[in-house]
Amino acid sequence: MKKRINIALFFLISFCCVSAQVGKLQLDDLPAINTQEFKGKANYNIGKGSIQITVQALRDTKGVIVEVVPTASAELTWSFGGGTKDDVFSVEGNAFTLYYGESMALRTIQGCVPPASELRLSDTPALTGRLLVQSGQKYYLCFYEQNAKADYNYFMLADLWSSPNKSNALNSISVGQRPTDRRASTTSVALKGREPSSNGFNVKDFGATGDGASIDSYAINAAIEVAAAQGGGTIYFPPGNYLSYSIRLKSHIRLFLDAGAKIIAAFPSATEGYDEAEPNEHKRFQDFGHSHWKNSLLWAIGEEDITICGAGTIDGMGLTREESRLKGVGNKAISLKECKNITLRDIRMLHCGHFALLATGVDNMTIDNVLIDTNRDGLDIDACRNVRIANCTVNSPWDDAIVLKASYGLGYFKDTENVTITNCFVSGYDQGSVANGTYLSAQLQAPDHGFNCGRIKFGTESSGGFKNIAISNCVFEHCRGLALETVDGGNLEDITISNITMRDIVNAPLFLRLGARMRSPEGTPIGKMRRILIDNINVFNADSRYASIISGIPGHAIEDVMLSNIRIQYKGGYSKEDAKIVPLENVKVYPEPWMFGTIPASAFYIRHARNIQFHQVYVDFIKEDDRPAFVLDDAVNIDIKETNLPLPATDSLPVWTKTVGAQTQPSGKYSVKANDFGAVGDGITLNTTYIQKAIDACAKKGGGRVELTQGTYLTGAFYLKSNVELHIGKEVTLKAVNRIEDFPEMPTRVAGIEMMWPAAIINVINQQNVAVTGEGVIDGDGKYLWDKYWEMRKDYDTKGLRWIVDYDCKRVRSLLVSESRNVSISNLTFLRAGFWTIQLLYSSYCTVDGVTIRNNVGGYGPSTDGIDIDSSHHIRIEGCDIDCNDDNICLKAGRDADGLRVKRPTEYVFIRNCITRKGAGLMTCGSETSGDIRYIYCTESRSIGTSAALRIKSAMTRGGIVEHIYMNKVQTDSVKHILNCDMNWNPSYSYSILPAEYQGKSLPKHWEVMLQQVTPEQGLPHFRNIYLSNIQARNTNTFINCVGTEQSPIQEVEVIDVDVQAKQYGSIQYVESFRMKNSNIILGKR
Repeated sequence: MKKRINIALFFLISFCCVSAQVGKLQLDDLPAINTQEFKGKANYNIGKGSIQITVQALRDTKGVIVEVVPTASAELTWSFGGGTKDDVFSVEGNAFTLYYGESMALRTIQGCVPPASELRLSDTPALTGRLLVQSGQKYYLCFYEQNAKADYNYFMLADLWSSPNKSNALNSISVGQRPTDRRASTTSVALKGREPSSNGFNVKDFGATGDGASIDSYAINAAIEVAAAQGGGTIYFPPGNYLSYSIRLKSHIRLFLDAGAKIIAAFPSATEGYDEAEPNEHKRFQDFGHSHWKNSLLWAIGEEDITICGAGTIDGMGLTREESRLKGVGNKAISLKECKNITLRDIRMLHCGHFALLATGVDNMTIDNVLIDTNRDGLDIDACRNVRIANCTVNSPWDDAIVLKASYGLGYFKDTENVTITNCFVSGYDQGSVANGTYLSAQLQAPDHGFNCGRIKFGTESSGGFKNIAISNCVFEHCRGLALETVDGGNLEDITISNITMRDIVNAPLFLRLGARMRSPEGTPIGKMRRILIDNINVFNADSRYASIISGIPGHAIEDVMLSNIRIQYKGGYSKEDAKIVPLENVKVYPEPWMFGTIPASAFYIRHARNIQFHQVYVDFIKEDDRPAFVLDDAVNIDIKETNLPLPATDSLPVWTKTVGAQTQPSGKYSVKANDFGAVGDGITLNTTYIQKAIDACAKKGGGRVELTQGTYLTGAFYLKSNVELHIGKEVTLKAVNRIEDFPEMPTRVAGIEMMWPAAIINVINQQNVAVTGEGVIDGDGKYLWDKYWEMRKDYDTKGLRWIVDYDCKRVRSLLVSESRNVSISNLTFLRAGFWTIQLLYSSYCTVDGVTIRNNVGGYGPSTDGIDIDSSHHIRIEGCDIDCNDDNICLKAGRDADGLRVKRPTEYVFIRNCITRKGAGLMTCGSETSGDIRYIYCTESRSIGTSAALRIKSAMTRGGIVEHIYMNKVQTDSVKHILNCDMNWNPSYSYSILPAEYQGKSLPKHWEVMLQQVTPEQGLPHFRNIYLSNIQARNTNTFINCVGTEQSPIQEVEVIDVDVQAKQYGSIQYVESFRMKNSNIILGKR
């Protein structure tokens, strides 16, 4: 149900000291107007006067217009509001915007009232206006939801009232020009030409009045045109108030505002307004305000050598801070596009609309000693080069003070680069209170429902990049902290920030975010954030909820950041419960600290980051904070020296490892023995039906435990149900019958393709809360299937069919979990699997704990993998001991065309305290990689006689990404490879080629699936972000074979604290960024 707001409009009228409330208009979200006492038109008699109030609904939007007509002079008071305490009003002259709703789904109501209204904002919050009204005059108030057709100002309301069903009257304005009867005089002045006075071209010589009532922009533009025609010059503004619409700057022009001179943005009227926003076919990639330049008080496009200086003021009174798309409405004080050699010096700028300055694609710009106190952004430096900002004061409580951007507004990528910001003060005090020296802080909420803003920031627009930027000697006060954000594909790199003081910081003092909002042309890659130096930062009284944040996204880490000489005092006050929070990734969300909610760290939260150094970092708390100081999640090579904070544990695990594995267990209380349904443990009787009956009966009773008495139970396939635990006790063996027919074929996935295949012995399909427990044995007795395979293999190899034999020779898995959730398998022993032992397919939150697998009993079975995690997530494998004849623990995600079709990843798998013996790999990723494999963490494990500790394999038809693979604290003895990466693994198996004699013949369906082709681009696999640390290896044959391809080099391999004794080093080919640190590789025998 849609949340209802409660917003109302009240009127109070006073005639000759007699007052009364005369009406209430209940707006309630605007769609359904309940006028209550307003019955269309209403007359109220009060004392010696009366008032007529009439309400009409608007056609082009949800909203109303109210006409008020008094019969005598009176005082009219109105009040609008009454929603919630989180509502925020933005007041601009006689117009306002009310922001309400949730932080990430804000809604707005616009309003405009008579210009002479005296406005006050209460704590409710509500906006109250008081106005002296005259007999017989008409006054209008309008409240509405803004859209493309509905964006009003007061001067339009009379016409709108007369024609309520007519579209917006402002669309008919001839913007940027005088009415015809006034245009001729301006033209004649321009044609005559003028000689500059000693002060330059005095605007009053061209007809400007400076009286604050006449529109002077026509005269100002005439002066600029004459000066430009003469090669340039100074446009002089003597003291006065110059009410203006758009002023068009030209090359070689210097605007000098003398002390007492003020250029004031006029409110648009029914006939006059600002220049129209020019078309921009690339506007979808950034906000409206960043996409247009002409709808401004002062603007220039493609000009050069422009200076605006002097002790005067630019006042944006008539500009809107919103993204008005209507003709005649202006929303920027100064707007520059593709200009060069620009100087702003010594001026004051007040109430400047969306931007005090929007500079896009500007080269060589100096901004010095400028004071800005505004109602939205201060200085926006967008895709600019060679910029110097110094000695400026910027107060912007409702948006950013100084912000570097790199939008796509120009229609091409351009970096913001070679920028210095120094000796500046930024703040979020109440609008106007820094300019007048009062420094008020009554208004705490910004329109985005974050607290007051006023910071220095990189982003959010970041299609282009940021590089070679230095910020120094700056002060932040009563505002948000320093933010470095790149979320649209740009690279943010080579940044130095030093000597920063912050006081009363309302969110994260330091916020570094690499995201993937991707408001950029299709195909733009995700950006990078790297090589950042932050030094000498002093922070007092910072909000603690968000700590300080350094956060990339999965697969894209922030890297190479150094923080030194940092001192932060947080408010503190958060609990141990807050420390349990795991923030959402929110990869595509607008970047603000509140996107993560409360952070589980008290000082620094570091996620998806590597090579982060802390040196001399000191933090204290006003109130005790029970969260850990540092929380590291997917954070590699974090070096912390000289700090008063408790260090994160050296074996600190990624936060996501706390969320894996079964979260619930079977909850039923019913207990039954399968023997009561006919099961006999004599090793001869086939018990499939009896075991299934016991399971079904248990499930029907709401779940519980199914047990077997001591014995060996011959069985075919049976199927567990939700909330059922199958307990196989210590002296119980389940043994598979040697008859493939007892394992009916079913749709499943095997070796990367979906096909019909025999059921497993134990099957958990589309169930939840299931457990298989006990210290008993599950014996696959698979040798008859092994022998079958080897016989078929001999035949198929001679026919060129090596690629299909594994799929034609159908064999029995021991335990299958498919499309299920919260499944636990514990403490069992598995013997002689006919095929894979345990397969977790398309499942989540499963645990395999304390399992022993011995498949090399009575021979070496082909494809007898230990544990296969196949397109599944949040899996825990712990305390297992595996001896098999293929991959010991294997991560899979589909093969070739079929795997790319399904495209389901394997992710968030945690492996701990396991032992692997004979087999292909302690941890193997692939070769089925099509659906992506990521976030796999193996720790505290041993590998004895295994082929590889970490094996990553694929083929050039697989596709997919293998990334964020971690192996830490692993000991090996007598393994062939520590790390083996191969993108062209086992070609005779990996590539499906149909021999000529089969061409044109009818083929089995799974053959056709295997023969489906993929494009070279689709088939290209990618390996990246591979981390090995704390590896102890003895009697190793080869330390590393890490071989990518020219088309797909392996990216980011890091080896730290490795001690290896090996016969040979190995090979590293087509690898980008291979790093080794604190490692000892000894070749030969020790």
